[in-house]
Amino acid sequence: MSYSGAHIPYVKNCSYPLRFGNRIIPLIDGAPAFRRICEAVEQARHSLWVTVAFLEPEFQMPGGRGSFFDVLDRAKERGLDVRVIFWRSEWAADHHFHGSPEHRHFLSSRGSTFLARWDRLEKTWCHHQKSWLIDAGQDSEVAFVGGINLGTGFCG
Repeated sequence: MSYSGAHIPYVKNCSYPLRFGNRIIPLIDGAPAFRRICEAVEQARHSLWVTVAFLEPEFQMPGGRGSFFDVLDRAKERGLDVRVIFWRSEWAADHHFHGSPEHRHFLSSRGSTFLARWDRLEKTWCHHQKSWLIDAGQDSEVAFVGGINLGTGFCG
């Protein structure tokens, strides 16, 4: 089976209205940031929606929590709505989880059942967003935006 993603339209524009009542807490460096993200995921009651650009599949979360995929699989097993948008680009295929047949087989072989989509931009432009939206629309919602790639060189 060949999959190119050519049918996925490119983003042309968008707008985001101002929202009041937010609190921002900067998290600096990979280990503290991923530790806090994992704590929030472990406390989640409804959903976990993630966007990720560069990801090394063998990357381990701090505190013995396992890989990115272990964290998502455990959240799904607890009944959360777990969705991930991965960045897809052939030019950086050796630097991220870009949805190759091998990557899809990897998810299948580990029994991962979260929803996954690979998204792309025109030419070789990079989706560099990273976000973790936890319990969206609920009183317990929290988001982590910006930041850190999921790789051994980023979490020291």
